[in-house]
Amino acid sequence: MEIDLNAGKLTTHQLSAMLSSFRGEIFFFDCDKRLQYYKQPADMNYYPQELGRTFDELQIENAQKAWTQIQTGAKTVDFPAENNSLHRFYVDHYEKVVDKDHNLVGMLRQIQDVFPLVDYYLKQTGQKLVDDQSNHNGKNFRETDELDAETGASEYL
Repeated sequence: MEIDLNAGKLTTHQLSAMLSSFRGEIFFFDCDKRLQYYKQPADMNYYPQELGRTFDELQIENAQKAWTQIQTGAKTVDFPAENNSLHRFYVDHYEKVVDKDHNLVGMLRQIQDVFPLVDYYLKQTGQKLVDDQSNHNGKNFRETDELDAETGASEYL
């Protein structure tokens, strides 16, 4: 079955394969705050019990914060993961989803480690990151890096 999209047509098979190939985790919540889509790797095929539940029921704290901001005009909202380090930086990214008439349809949530993109950018441009000791935000990430070096990152993933 082909589905008409805003700029093309895809079969349901193509659309499913395309969505499952995106990097990171992807979730779609409708206007009632219900989880309607959860990205799975292409080789998995199960129906998660979380589908149809609200992010309040699922206790996704950042989703409620993002929803409030999106309803008051924000297009995107980002939160860093708590266990980030200087070599792993997961971002919990929320994006407002609207139709062609700009009516709110729902909210997309994507969780992705952005460090590989930063690392790629630095290698391509020949630049380096410089530690800014005066930036108090960096203290937490430096401490997490020290923990990972002592205990092994796998214990915190």
